[in-house]
Amino acid sequence: MGLVLLVDDSPVVRLLAARRLRAAGLEVEERDSFAAAQRVPAGISCALLDYDLGDGRGSDLVPLLGDVPFAFFTSEEDTTSLGKLGRVFRKPDELDAAVVWARSVSGLEPRGA
Repeated sequence: MGLVLLVDDSPVVRLLAARRLRAAGLEVEERDSFAAAQRVPAGISCALLDYDLGDGRGSDLVPLLGDVPFAFFTSEEDTTSLGKLGRVFRKPDELDAAVVWARSVSGLEPRGA
């Protein structure tokens, strides 16, 4: 089973995203801030990061992840700079696509396969 690090300062977004990820067969470690996310749990298969975390930027967490695949799940208007770093999913419309991505990079087969 894949373990996703989900970092978002919005309790509502974390709740919805975590529910969808778990329903897709993934385990989820939630973090609510940049400070809390700096303690990267061992064994994560990917990370889904908000860009604006209130106390820092999700993009500043990327170096702490090492080789772990990551994507941004954000409502930022201009994602050009984020797109240069990695995959970007728009809140809330692309939650399903983010879940598919997390399953894929975690090595899980697509649902229905």
